Amino acid sequence: MQSRGSHWVVGIDAGATSTKGILVNLKGEELASQQGSAFNLRFQKVSEFEETVFNLVHELISTAHLGGHAPGAIGIGVAGAGRERDQTMLRDAIAHRFPQSHVVLNHDAWIAHYGAFSGRSGILVTAGTGSIAFGRNEAGEEARAGGWGWMLGDEGSGWWIGREAIRAALAEWEGSGPATKITDLILEAFELSDIYDVIPEIYHEKIARRDIISLAKPVGELAKAGDEIAIDIYHRAGLALGRMAVTTARSLDIGPEELRVSMLGSIAVGDWDLVAEGVHQILDEYASTEGEPDSTPVEQAEEETEEKYPVPPMPEFPPKDLTINEEKGPLLIQPEMSAVRGAAQWAIDIFNERLFA
Repeated sequence: MQSRGSHWVVGIDAGATSTKGILVNLKGEELASQQGSAFNLRFQKVSEFEETVFNLVHELISTAHLGGHAPGAIGIGVAGAGRERDQTMLRDAIAHRFPQSHVVLNHDAWIAHYGAFSGRSGILVTAGTGSIAFGRNEAGEEARAGGWGWMLGDEGSGWWIGREAIRAALAEWEGSGPATKITDLILEAFELSDIYDVIPEIYHEKIARRDIISLAKPVGELAKAGDEIAIDIYHRAGLALGRMAVTTARSLDIGPEELRVSMLGSIAVGDWDLVAEGVHQILDEYASTEGEPDSTPVEQAEEETEEKYPVPPMPEFPPKDLTINEEKGPLLIQPEMSAVRGAAQWAIDIFNERLFA
């Protein structure tokens, strides 16, 4: 490892939307940040990932005026790189380009978790376009719940909320569900004259998945305005996210008093006031029943679709303190840092371990 570059590291978050990079010193102070092209492991070659990371690192070096200096370590998180063989393949490609640097690589949920808890025990629930819970215990064991994608899961996500909105409108149309302003919302959003027409539009892919996801925000606005069905959808989203956290905690033998949960994503954070009651409800149940859930997240999220839940006053997210109980868990806390910061902190910690081993 090049000693002249050992006093700074790079953190990278390679996602399907973009690749973010940050260059920091060993105190964690930011020296430069850059954004590169997106990377999707399912559809792109390893060589494309290699070029994206190589160019991003050199842009960071140039911005920080550290030309000719090698990073002491590079920490990388890659969306979809959950399998060890994929991680090894991608890590080797970057290590080949930066032989003087110590390269560590894992999936994107790993670096997000590392950022949220600074490498300590906890459950991170992410709900944006999709949803997943990822956790680690004090022994370093890992577990996850959800993250099955739009066709098989993603409960509580933007996609799921959009789908549930369409189902609610169709239920009103056929007479199996109550009236809701969601119907008018969908008719206007997709320029339809009859809500039944949404069915062939979806199955013929004239209404794309991204269009369904885009319904989440206006459905949230209807919930804030008091539409009971919209309120119910968001409440069930919160229940699903809470159950993902509890399922993951149980897999890791994390008891209620030791459980710390953090939230990320446009739904979990941006619409916190709408999902908070559901999340709190599940964590409170976990504490009172010593963590024995009645059924799976999928089953529970689909139950009692017509039951109405009022929205209580909730704190603005992220407040200074999201702690459910300051004395003992479950604790709902803010992430300590972002995913790309988590990648950089991971690189710092790994470098220091090697330096002082």
